[in-house]
Amino acid sequence: MKVQYSKHAEGTLEEREIARETVEELIRKPQQVIKGKGNKQIVQGITNRANQEFLLRVVYIEAEGTTKVITAYWTSKIDKYWEGSR
Repeated sequence: MKVQYSKHAEGTLEEREIARETVEELIRKPQQVIKGKGNKQIVQGITNRANQEFLLRVVYIEAEGTTKVITAYWTSKIDKYWEGSR
């Protein structure tokens, strides 16, 4: 799997303290995949961070065998974004 990062994603990963390895692991083994706007996909997974549950969301586009990460972020609003029961 080839993964590229947009300039926006590169900046936000550093700013939000999200490791590329974490993003790529979530893309390989998502807990949930959601259709985004247009041709975007969103993978997400719940993880424990600083003794609190957070949802990591990764927005990406799949094109010509390459996954281009647009952005990624942590949120504590799991129920807002999670589809179905968990």
